[in-house]
Amino acid sequence: MDMSSRKRTIRVAAVAAVTACVLMGGFGSPAGSQTTGPRLDGLFPVPGGIGTNNQIAAGPDGNMWVTLSGGGTDVARLTAAGVVTEFDLPGVAGPVGVTSAAGQVWLTQANGVVRFDPADPTGSVVVTTIPAITDPRGIVVGPDDNLWTASESKVVKIPPANPAGFTPFAGTGLVSARAITATPTTLWIADFGGNQIVQVDLQGDGSTFPVGSGPQGIAANTDGQVGFSLPGATPQAIGRALPVVTTPVGAADPFGVISANDRAWWVAEFAGNRLGRLTRKGVLTYPITFPLGSGPRQLAQGADDTVWVTLDTVDQVAKVVGVEEPPQTVITAYPKPTVRTHKPRARLRYHFIATPPTASFQCRMKHRGSPMPDWRRCSSPVTFRRPPGRYRFMVRAVTSIPDASKAQHEVRVVHRR
Repeated sequence: MDMSSRKRTIRVAAVAAVTACVLMGGFGSPAGSQTTGPRLDGLFPVPGGIGTNNQIAAGPDGNMWVTLSGGGTDVARLTAAGVVTEFDLPGVAGPVGVTSAAGQVWLTQANGVVRFDPADPTGSVVVTTIPAITDPRGIVVGPDDNLWTASESKVVKIPPANPAGFTPFAGTGLVSARAITATPTTLWIADFGGNQIVQVDLQGDGSTFPVGSGPQGIAANTDGQVGFSLPGATPQAIGRALPVVTTPVGAADPFGVISANDRAWWVAEFAGNRLGRLTRKGVLTYPITFPLGSGPRQLAQGADDTVWVTLDTVDQVAKVVGVEEPPQTVITAYPKPTVRTHKPRARLRYHFIATPPTASFQCRMKHRGSPMPDWRRCSSPVTFRRPPGRYRFMVRAVTSIPDASKAQHEVRVVHRR
């Protein structure tokens, strides 16, 4: 291997130890208790050093890329199998943000942006000077296909085809920008110094929304809602907007936030050594716990329903699998609201479908005034025979997780005289 390029490849033998630890319950799951749904799939050492603000993102090559702070190397590439390769990039110092656009990997650093071909990182580096980036942070692709980053009180638009043609926007209402995210129509920034989140349109005009104190991370979902972390609040919290609603988390130091494939916000809790999962309805759970002292900071969504997490205390990256889009259920044919019958029991028949089509189904039929029955496996169509009364039919699609919303239909059976 050519060490002059300062490239290092580490095949991580620790994966076996992580697997053994999971089987013994070392990450909060006893043997055999979690075979589906979100679960930890590996901890991968990154000797180049991961700092508080170093970001991670999926690259155009299908690998994950993380910026480094150790000084010897600048970025690391992580394959799905856990192979880590570090690169020392010429002309690059202290990179922070990372994203992909136009087939390139892009980084932010003080006074500029960097781009390179992921197939030849050290041989394809191009640095563009942008004086407006005085405090480098995250970088995202906006709804207009331009790159956008926020730095202190400014937002900067960067065309991928001509990064030297950047446009800085002041007067957005920002004070001290942190993370940035994009919805299908606009941009949102966590403004730590301004104790607010700021919405910025594609013309650079900002609208401010107070959130209490000190937001750090922020992420938008496909509905245009945003989730954000509030490590500077008392009590510390995770927020949702709009309208602004907060969920206390104790002294957990919530930091990086993403919106994942399961349509929930995932939050790295540095002091809690865990990942929080906040639904759009405000239900908070903790599916993943790391060893004490791991220090999770930043997150990114990867391929195949994965979430990747930087652990800056131990200079590792964690891989979480099974963060999949929940199934959806639709009832396509059903009885009339009132079914009349001469017989002791009426025939009630239902047809239903699911996304994805490979999902299985569970059904139940509840009689008004009776206890809720258990879910039972079923398939479409399903037929029930019931005496007079009022009933509610419920069906949910199931993959590794059930459809939380379920589909339902109410019907009244009456005896025809």
